Amino acid sequence: MGCCPVFGSRSRSLSIEGTPPAGEKVKSSSTKTEPANNFRKGPTASPANEHREVDLTFGQLKQVVLANPDSYVIIDVRKPTEVEERGRLPRAVNLPLGEIEEAMQLSTEDFEKKYHFPKVACNNDGIILYCCRGYRATEAKDKFKKLGIKCVQVYSGYLDYVENGGFVDRSKEADSRQS
Repeated sequence: MGCCPVFGSRSRSLSIEGTPPAGEKVKSSSTKTEPANNFRKGPTASPANEHREVDLTFGQLKQVVLANPDSYVIIDVRKPTEVEERGRLPRAVNLPLGEIEEAMQLSTEDFEKKYHFPKVACNNDGIILYCCRGYRATEAKDKFKKLGIKCVQVYSGYLDYVENGGFVDRSKEADSRQS
């Protein structure tokens, strides 16, 4: 497969609803005020003023995976602890958002030793990124683009997958793509 997007370059921008505009003060239960653009606590943290760009819906992801499962690399950019606690999409591999730039500078051999799957490149695979809700995956897509890897699509996230009844892989095995 050549370097091309899964479903074209169409994406939609989504924002967190119900949050005050960036910079406004909000009261917490402890009566102290905090800037609204502070990061939320927990594994799905994202700034209140961030957006996400989603390229794939659940139906499109399912269609892609069923049609050509070996033509795409599905990368979970959540922290390893999140993947261990909640599971992952079938066949997904883990490359945490904070490690992308450093990981892509590794030699192919060192990358495979550290991450237990082949180093990704556009010349042979389409790349599908996801996190919990799509915010970190959008950031990861930007990082891959800066590294010259443009055949990257963002799926709306683990929570969307679970809400749509997707099977969650809770195994501790590294990756079914390994040889």
